[in-house]
Amino acid sequence: MKNENKIHNDICKLATELIRIQKQGDEMGLFTDTRELLKCQHCKLMEDITIEGKLITYNETIILENETQEDSGLRFVGTDNPSIFLCPKCGNCVELPGIAEIEAELEGVDYGE
Repeated sequence: MKNENKIHNDICKLATELIRIQKQGDEMGLFTDTRELLKCQHCKLMEDITIEGKLITYNETIILENETQEDSGLRFVGTDNPSIFLCPKCGNCVELPGIAEIEAELEGVDYGE
């Protein structure tokens, strides 16, 4: 029983440390991979991650025009519902994609196989 309590305490300490590190990453503007990236279907503002791990947003048309992806500085805003965010550009409600949407998007990706 004593050994079980020690293991439980160690796990709690690790979990607390992970939460602290995750919050620190969020404050630094890093994408901590706690959710899928968002894209507004109305105004085409989308999230992406830089090679350094920073979360950025830009308009989808930049990709289509092969322009440099510069951060707009805008961030999707969380709501009381953890699955719904507000687009900072147009105010549209953006729902986190579910498994079906993610799988459908990945079907069209060519991984060079």
